[in-house]
Amino acid sequence: MSVRSETTTTETHDVVVIGGGPAGAAAAWVCARNGWDVVVVEKAAFPREKVCGGCLSPMGVRSLETLGLGTAARQAGVSLQRFDCAAGSRRAQFQLDGTGVAIGRELLDDLILTRACAAGAERLRGIAHVDHHDNAMCEVAVSGGECTRRIRAKVVIAADGLSGTCLPEGDYWRPKIVKTSWFGVGARLPARFGPDLCDRHLIAMRCGVEGYFGAVRLSDGTVDVAAALSPGATKRAGGPGAAVAEIARYCRVDPAFACEAVWRGTPLLTRTRRAEGPGVFVVGDCAGYVEPFTGEGISWALAGGLAVSKYIGAALRGTYRAGAWSDALTRIVGQRRVSCRLTTIALRRSWLLQPALALLSATPSAAALFAPLVAGPWRLAGAP
Repeated sequence: MSVRSETTTTETHDVVVIGGGPAGAAAAWVCARNGWDVVVVEKAAFPREKVCGGCLSPMGVRSLETLGLGTAARQAGVSLQRFDCAAGSRRAQFQLDGTGVAIGRELLDDLILTRACAAGAERLRGIAHVDHHDNAMCEVAVSGGECTRRIRAKVVIAADGLSGTCLPEGDYWRPKIVKTSWFGVGARLPARFGPDLCDRHLIAMRCGVEGYFGAVRLSDGTVDVAAALSPGATKRAGGPGAAVAEIARYCRVDPAFACEAVWRGTPLLTRTRRAEGPGVFVVGDCAGYVEPFTGEGISWALAGGLAVSKYIGAALRGTYRAGAWSDALTRIVGQRRVSCRLTTIALRRSWLLQPALALLSATPSAAALFAPLVAGPWRLAGAP
C-alpha cells in the first residue's frame, strides 16, 4: 500500500490576511489598491452563511460605498425603514431614513472578497495559523488539500472572527471573555414565516427576560433571525430553539419558527483582545465584540478593515509606532461598543425595559430623545 506524502511550499508576500469576511476582505482591498502583494486565506468555501443579524447600518453602507459596492449592496438587499422593539406586551417603533440595508452574509461576504481579488489580492483556501511574528518577518502555516504552505510576510492581518484561532496560543493573545456574556445563534427561515416575524423593510427586535432575537426579511423573502441567549436559560429550556421559542411567546409571537429552524451557534459574545502585536494587526470580531442588539457588527468590521491600511503602510516602511492601531480602533468603535454594552445591560432588566418602551411609544418627544440609544446608529427619519 502506497502512502501519499504531503508537500510543503514556501512563499513570500507583503501582507497576509487571515479571514475573508467583511473586515479581512475590506483590508485586503485597500492593501491591494496600495500596490502591496496581498494574499487572503479563508477556510470556508464561498458563498457561505454566518450567524449574523444581516443588517448594515448607514455607517456600514458608507464603507461599502468606499469599496465601490454601495449600489450592488442596495440592489442585493432590502432597505431598512423601521425599527420595532418589543418586550412582553410593550412595543415601540421608530421610522428610519432607509439608508440601512438587510442583506444575507452569503451575498455580502462574496461581494467584498471578490472586490478585493479584482483589486489584485490573491485568494487562498485553507486554515491558517501564525507560527511566528516580530517586526521583521511573520511566518504563517496554511493547511488544506494536498499541499501545506508556509508563508513569510512582513505583516499579518488577523481577521478570522470571534474565536480568533489563527493567533498563537498564550496569555498575550488570549481573549478576555466577560463571564456573564451570552452566546449567539442564528438561522435562515423560509419565506412563509415572514408575516409572523417581521414585515419587509423592518428590523424586528423581540426581548425576553434572558435573551432576545432580531429578524429581518431579505430580498428573496427568507427571514434572517439572530439571537443572543443566556447559556443557563438555554440549558434549562432544552436548547436554543426552545429558548428562542420562550422569547417569542413572551412577546406574543407564534413560536413555531423556533422549533423548525436549524440553529447555528457562536462562542460567548462579549470579549476583548489585544488589537496588535509585533507584525500583527487585528481587525473585525477577532479584535473584540459585544452583544449585537443594535446590529453594528458588520459595520464595525468594515470600518476597521478600511482604516487599518494606514498603519500597515507604516509597518511596511518600518516607521510604525507601537500602539497606534490600538488607539485608532478605540476611536473608530470604542464609543459605540460602550453604548452597546450599556444597552445590553439594560436589556437584562425587564422591569426597566418595558416601561421605557411604553414611554417611547406614548411620547413622541421622548422617542426622539431616547430612540438612538435603543436603535443604535440607525438614522431616524427626519433626523438632521
